[in-house]
Amino acid sequence: MTKIFNKGEIYEPSHDWKLVVLIEQDRLATSHETLNVYFSFLSKLAQLNRALKDITCHCISKSYALSSEKALLLVYLYIKTSPDECYIHRIISNYWYWGLNPSYILNALSKQGLIEKKSHTEDKRKILVTLSSSGEILAKEVKNRIECLLDYRPGLIQSLFHSIHAIEHLMNLLP
Repeated sequence: MTKIFNKGEIYEPSHDWKLVVLIEQDRLATSHETLNVYFSFLSKLAQLNRALKDITCHCISKSYALSSEKALLLVYLYIKTSPDECYIHRIISNYWYWGLNPSYILNALSKQGLIEKKSHTEDKRKILVTLSSSGEILAKEVKNRIECLLDYRPGLIQSLFHSIHAIEHLMNLLP
């Protein structure tokens, strides 16, 4: 549950409140308050990831032997238009991938033959991740199923966008 801090008071808001933190400029927050704010942020972020995982779970055929995390990463690689977004360090640092272990997932996908890793010609530390032909087929199918599911459940995508907006708003307010 989100806590709102205002002039030293703690309120328990009802369920329809947005994730909002009021930070007064005339005083410093105590450690306890700061921890509560960060905990609220992390729990909201975990809720968003859980919603994405739940959506993806319904869109994966059991014959693929893919976890929702692997499928999400395949779809992410499939929809990226710029190769700059597909370097390993970019994938690992992407904000929507918090709470997961992308290095482990990338290695598992590589062993399954769904992705290919290529070293950059000028900078060998940069490793570009691309989909193999079988990985591209799977990613396209899962992406189409996710889009179809979201078309049938319009409230779901709205709640995801609301969560993203709330998280971005909170990140701008945090010190």
